[in-house]
Amino acid sequence: MPFYEKTLAIINPNLLPRAPEIKAIIKSSGLAVLRERRVQLRKDQAVHFFSQLQQPTDRLQKANSVDDDDDVKRDLKAFLDSMTSGPIDVLIIAGFDAVHRWLELIGQADPEILRGEQTNCINVLFGDGVHGSSDLRAASREIRFFFADTLFEADYGLGSAREYLSQTVSPLLLKGLVTMSKEKPQIPVLWMAQWLLRNRPHEH
Repeated sequence: MPFYEKTLAIINPNLLPRAPEIKAIIKSSGLAVLRERRVQLRKDQAVHFFSQLQQPTDRLQKANSVDDDDDVKRDLKAFLDSMTSGPIDVLIIAGFDAVHRWLELIGQADPEILRGEQTNCINVLFGDGVHGSSDLRAASREIRFFFADTLFEADYGLGSAREYLSQTVSPLLLKGLVTMSKEKPQIPVLWMAQWLLRNRPHEH
């Protein structure tokens, strides 16, 4: 059974001009953009962030002192350089099975593998230049790197209550939060209370 999840998306500097199109793809897939920000990473911040990924961390750190004759290290250094070459867009994406669905929207790392097979994925449409969290644990770490105040179900010790909230509460709250972020009411709590009353599920 799929759960309501949050995951992280990064649009690299090389694809920033296509950011509106990428965000439109995210929303048209049924996922929601809860929060977003544009940041300029320093080199040390980029290394620290990507040291948290599932890839071996020592390779990324060694990329800072790359040997010109080492193709692998040079490629990794180029990757880090690309992340700091300009601003990046960082988004919290939410929805049922959001981690897996966002990775599917991105597609394989090598666009050539997908051509003719999955032509609607982002890597084929725009080229390599977006990131998605590999799993829920990675999503939690990565989201908190950019949005330190973000809360997750685990923060409340929900345990078995997670399934109930995921199926009954989270979808409605997500819809309300997205609507509220567009309308930007002066008193958000009052607006949300009234919106929930107007949009509560019909009782049978």
